[in-house]
Amino acid sequence: MATIRSREDQDGFTIGWQAQIKRKGFPLQVKTFRTKAEAKEWAAVTESEMMHGIWRDRGLADSTILADLLDRYSREILPLKKSSQ
Repeated sequence: MATIRSREDQDGFTIGWQAQIKRKGFPLQVKTFRTKAEAKEWAAVTESEMMHGIWRDRGLADSTILADLLDRYSREILPLKKSSQ
């Protein structure tokens, strides 16, 4: 079961909602959303994927930035292209 809690600023105003999923055999999953409905939907989908055995850890993919992807493309793909010189 997912835990959903509000994220508040220093004045006590809700600025977002954090969903946290702890399941045996899986790493802790935590994600923050603007609305409570989005947090509940993400938690339900993620837990369903875990139960059906189709869940994949997307932590590395979510933290990858465009500059890293372009650098990797220039190192690995561009040298194989016909006009690489």
